[in-house]
Amino acid sequence: MKVLVLTPDTDIDRRIILQANSLVKKGYDITIIGVPYTGDNFLSGSVNEKIKIKRVDMNDIEYHSYLVKFYKQTHKKVMDFAYHRNDFINNYANKNISYVDENSSFKNAKKLKNKFVSFITKAINTISTILIRGIQLGANIFYNLALKFMRTFNLNFFPLFDKAFYNAAVDEEADIVIANDLPSFKAGYMIAKERGIPLIYDAHENYTEQCTLPRRYAKLLEKTEAEILPNVDFWIVPNDLLGKAVIDKYQEKYHIAVKEPLVIQNAVKKWEQYPEYTNCNILREKIGVGNDKKILLFQGGFLPKRNLENLVKSMKYVTNSNVVLVMLGFGSYVETLKKIAISNHVEQKVFFLDPVSQDELLKYTCSADVGIIPYPAIDKNTYNCSPNKLYEFIQSRLPILANDLPFLRKLIVGEGIGIVQDFSSAKLIAKAVDEFFNNPEQYQRLKERVNEVAEEINWENEEKKLLEYYTNLQGAMEAAAAKER
Repeated sequence: MKVLVLTPDTDIDRRIILQANSLVKKGYDITIIGVPYTGDNFLSGSVNEKIKIKRVDMNDIEYHSYLVKFYKQTHKKVMDFAYHRNDFINNYANKNISYVDENSSFKNAKKLKNKFVSFITKAINTISTILIRGIQLGANIFYNLALKFMRTFNLNFFPLFDKAFYNAAVDEEADIVIANDLPSFKAGYMIAKERGIPLIYDAHENYTEQCTLPRRYAKLLEKTEAEILPNVDFWIVPNDLLGKAVIDKYQEKYHIAVKEPLVIQNAVKKWEQYPEYTNCNILREKIGVGNDKKILLFQGGFLPKRNLENLVKSMKYVTNSNVVLVMLGFGSYVETLKKIAISNHVEQKVFFLDPVSQDELLKYTCSADVGIIPYPAIDKNTYNCSPNKLYEFIQSRLPILANDLPFLRKLIVGEGIGIVQDFSSAKLIAKAVDEFFNNPEQYQRLKERVNEVAEEINWENEEKKLLEYYTNLQGAMEAAAAKER
């Protein structure tokens, strides 16, 4: 069975890699089509060597923006002008350049005429080239300034991947199409319908509810999701609360019925090496602190609207002098967070470390004492989030301290592996941190419980559910094919 996987990711999401690796082990032939990536390795995990990874052509990505359309049209017209200019010069020269016979009495006149024609062609070429370059430079300057303005104010600028995914997939054989996240959904549907093959949709998020999306883009994608979602063979979500939120939205707003999704958590593979790293001190060695220090760890992307500002500021109010905060991750927003640490005089209590690959991450994570998830409920998507770090903390056997969001509460409190509190201010985060570290009996109880839960919540168990669905789908496909014969 050949499976075509579409994703708008550059550094392909760990969730996709784990599913693809599992399908390969089951005998499936996997091709992943993603967005061009300039990195030299995947932070999100190792990809099975049997998996083919293909990238879309950036020129096929269309933009739902008058600015981008104007920019592309300007460059197209300029290039068309350049081609016509070349044709004109060639035709003019061919018609007017005279053959010079050295024995002819008109050779001097012909040579003079040829020099004049040569001068004219060079002049036309030089002047038009200056004009073309000037227009292109002006268009580039205007485009970059306008783009910066639009991005600053979150205006009408968003990519459409339909054509890019379709063109990249047109030569690929496939028996099944998997669309990951909403930007790849329409293209996946087009390919599946054209070839008469099953379509699977993996909704990593409640995509259209992200507050960072331009509203026009969100509405466009929401309409696509509403039209296609009832027609998928099955769909997947990372947690049941997110799935319910999507179903309720489309039932209430569009009056359409959506089947129950398969829940595949963002779990990581069972970390069999954990006993070797029980006394690991990688983070303490990296930041230069002793065993007397307690490490509170945040890992992941440094982005605005993740409550990271309050997390850094909270160290100003943490009264336990042995607690330090380690920020392990990536993103240019780290510079802003560093400035916040300095302005609050906590640069000796907050340490920033560069990201490490998924293959190495748990070795770092397990050397902390507590994992923290400070995300605020800034939109309906984040409200039901189940971030990767939640499962990384579990496999690293870290008790978890998190903001009080529905799914985080359901898993963390429900499984007895941590505490959720109100994180709406730096002082409240600090209060929660102090209470957590000032209760050693509770900490030990949570530590023992997370060690048990790591045996239950892992990719191996999620994989079983996933492969059962694929086995059933393949069986149905084979039965349908046999019936046709």
